[in-house]
Amino acid sequence: MPQKKFPITRNNMFFSQEDFNYEISLGMDYIQQDINQNIILYEVDLAATNTNSIYKEAGKDEIRFKVPKEVPCIYEIDDSVLKTYNNTNSTGVYAISGNLTIGIYEQTLRDLKCDIKRGDYIGVVISSDRMIYFTVTNDGKMNTDNQHTYNGTVPYYRTVTCTVITEAEFKGR
Repeated sequence: MPQKKFPITRNNMFFSQEDFNYEISLGMDYIQQDINQNIILYEVDLAATNTNSIYKEAGKDEIRFKVPKEVPCIYEIDDSVLKTYNNTNSTGVYAISGNLTIGIYEQTLRDLKCDIKRGDYIGVVISSDRMIYFTVTNDGKMNTDNQHTYNGTVPYYRTVTCTVITEAEFKGR
């Protein structure tokens, strides 16, 4: 059964679909050509991953991935955080990278035929010989608030939140 489509006519007098598409193309060009920030998306292949029949979970070595994709976006890595191995007397202190926040156009994901889902892995190139890996904790699919819509009508981008992981969990295979 085809999905019912609802016409959006409340802003047509001053802002048409062509205007919307033009604004999106300007923003995408700015990100891809001027800012030039990219992430590497390691999208979990849910169909090829063997999961537990009861809990629908998979071990770390049983997860299968689609082909990694380089995705243009805007990202920000929070300040590093100090952690400790022993919370009672704060011995064994170490630092980890802060969380990753990604701003990405929905059209970019459609063009690349990919989707960022909770549990996917993200790689950010720090230098020519170093990459930091994150896991997606909020995929930003609930983007119907005014911040993520254009004139309160059409959602056009997502804010994705990720948490840093250790190389023991994921090595960018």
